[in-house]
Amino acid sequence: MNKNTTIVISLLVFLAIGGLFLYRTNVRQGDLTDPLQTVEIEHPDTSEVTQYQNPEEALDVFLKSFIASAPPATDLDALPTALSLVSDRVRLEMPTEPNSGDLARFVGLQDVPDNGYEIGEVVAFDNAEIGVEDEMAEVEVIFNFSGGDAPRFFQLVRVNNSWKVDAVNPETQFKEVE
Repeated sequence: MNKNTTIVISLLVFLAIGGLFLYRTNVRQGDLTDPLQTVEIEHPDTSEVTQYQNPEEALDVFLKSFIASAPPATDLDALPTALSLVSDRVRLEMPTEPNSGDLARFVGLQDVPDNGYEIGEVVAFDNAEIGVEDEMAEVEVIFNFSGGDAPRFFQLVRVNNSWKVDAVNPETQFKEVE
């Protein structure tokens, strides 16, 4: 055998032994471990979604859960909480098993705000066509990043006496009526 063949065979044997070692180590631990670290972050209890009788409260819980679901410190309970606070229309537009990246695309952010967020004024709208008061609301949220602020306008709809996030836009979608 020439020198190159010996090196290749030695490398393959080394890789096979290393792979076997890693496989057996993970099997002994009971299962393969997730390389991403997960931590528990306190977030509001949403077992009773109908508790959000105003859009500010529902939006605040959504935003806290959205931020907690993002890497690197991912709270596994936060994503279902955030998803429970979006409308059925939004859920239908997402993949079957959405992840925090899908939620970030919906909100229109690539990163979580390092300096928090501020919830602005709530503007509620009546739906006179069907006689329902305060059926829709728009809320401005300012995401505070160290590099600058990113405003987003959240549209919420009332569903079964609870508020759900239905859309997010970089600009207001409603004109003031004089």
